[in-house]
Amino acid sequence: MTAIRGDLGEAPISVNEDAIIADIIAANLKMMEVEPNGFKWRAQHPKGHGAIPARFVVGPDVPAEYRIGLFAQPAEFDAVIRFSNGTERKDDPSGGDAHGMAIRLFGVPGQRVEGPADAAGTLDFILVDNETFFEGDLNEYSAFNDLVSEVLNFKRNGDEALAAIVNGIYLKFLKKYFSHDIYAVAQKFGDQQPVSPLRAIYWSTTPFLHGDIAVKHRVVPEPAPAPGELRDGVTGKDGLTDRLLAGLSGQGATFGFYIQPQEDVVAHPIEDPNVNWTENGAPWIRVGRIDIPPLDVADAAARTELIAAGDRMAFNIWNTLPDHRPLGAVNRVRNKVYKALARARHAEGV
Repeated sequence: MTAIRGDLGEAPISVNEDAIIADIIAANLKMMEVEPNGFKWRAQHPKGHGAIPARFVVGPDVPAEYRIGLFAQPAEFDAVIRFSNGTERKDDPSGGDAHGMAIRLFGVPGQRVEGPADAAGTLDFILVDNETFFEGDLNEYSAFNDLVSEVLNFKRNGDEALAAIVNGIYLKFLKKYFSHDIYAVAQKFGDQQPVSPLRAIYWSTTPFLHGDIAVKHRVVPEPAPAPGELRDGVTGKDGLTDRLLAGLSGQGATFGFYIQPQEDVVAHPIEDPNVNWTENGAPWIRVGRIDIPPLDVADAAARTELIAAGDRMAFNIWNTLPDHRPLGAVNRVRNKVYKALARARHAEGV
């Protein structure tokens, strides 16, 4: 086990952490939907919009104090990006959702946090289009996952009335026993309505090492999106997929990759990803670029395979260099939950 970084505000592992993680895994397994043909949807971010080829570029202009690990020297890496919906298996034009950007790099040398690199030298980032996470600690994480899994089960069985009753009981419990209204925060988290996956801003929400400091990550389209592009939304069942592929047809796209150094362990806590570091004064530093080349999908079969290729992929934030180790309890949960769900799906993806 990698040493806890108490100097950065990382808390000791609690005695009941494994039990809480087991409960979260059980709740997520309940959320996993299975089709009649045996296909198992991801419990989180089930609908992907394709496995999009890209290049991850570390330029010569990285400030000297941040030339560490992946960013130690100028380099370029082949990459694949899976854009996704957070909860909906379809693009819902009547409301928002959270949207993901999972990035896999290839050919990255060096040991990984949990062992040797795989044969392809992969390294992963996972981001979402909201700056903060909606749960502040493991207890909130577990309680909210219990709520969602139970309500979804009743809805799938066609019992909307009972789902509403259970939802109401849980909400009263959450509001009474936790420091903030988890459900209200989660609703905001899931109310993003970008005009295209190519025009959204994505954040890591949780912190990571960057050598001896803690940072968060952010990916921003270049040029930066206008406010309307973040709220206009789309129409049609596959609206976001349509916009993504149309946006790459005959032209590419570029994103800047940023880190946000922790400057104060209280104002920029490790163990509460619900706290907005930007509002508390932490700056963003550009350290890389993501180039997506033009992509023209020939026909419906090619489009289907592009999406299926993304669905077959696995991403895990712990698939990274020791210099960029995930920090905090929520990130430890994600590691074990992702692995458990991957095993349950009998495939590579989570």
